[in-house]
Amino acid sequence: MRVPSQKSGQEPAVETMLPLINIVFLMLIFFMVAGRIQPKEQTAIVLPKSSIDAEFYGDLASVSISQNFEIHYLGQILEGSEFLKAVEIEKQNILRENDTFTIRADEKTDAGKLFSLLVKLKALGFENQDLITIP
Repeated sequence: MRVPSQKSGQEPAVETMLPLINIVFLMLIFFMVAGRIQPKEQTAIVLPKSSIDAEFYGDLASVSISQNFEIHYLGQILEGSEFLKAVEIEKQNILRENDTFTIRADEKTDAGKLFSLLVKLKALGFENQDLITIP
């Protein structure tokens, strides 16, 4: 049996682009339906709920802050300035034991006060801070 040979002058077989175009349009329609475009939020930021359960130990490098901004540090309830003085006194011991200061805050804690406290802790030399929220 003889296989017919192709002439060298013939054009090569052209594959159609239609299946590729169909796939591209299907993907376009899928992403248009599945995706959402959200405008930038113009309202106040709400702290997210914690999605991870973290270990929390009552040591020198950890503090709890309640909803009405009561600072619980080493078994005492302190005001902001008292807390910063206590941390400054214990600074060398804290930095020797831990490189991270852990703040455990209630989700309804005032974000402005909390941010201010974090900035003041950074100014005292605590560069690494972990913020754990309470759901």
